Amino acid sequence: MRKYQQIGSIDKVAIRDDRISTVGEGLKELAGHLTEVDLQGNLLWKWSEIGKITCEIEGLKTLILHGNR
Repeated sequence: MRKYQQIGSIDKVAIRDDRISTVGEGLKELAGHLTEVDLQGNLLWKWSEIGKITCEIEGLKTLILHGNR
């Protein structure tokens, strides 16, 4: 179980229906290694926030945004 708690050892993450509306600082350091991010059902509504995600996570191949504003 311990290895699944370390974000550095995973490459895909799903954060659904969590009311996320903005991207904070330090995304590159925390999640820059991810290849897939699922943010379905959140409150993202500015293209600039989506741009931050794609710029900070350089190896990103899949970004799922269904159900956002």
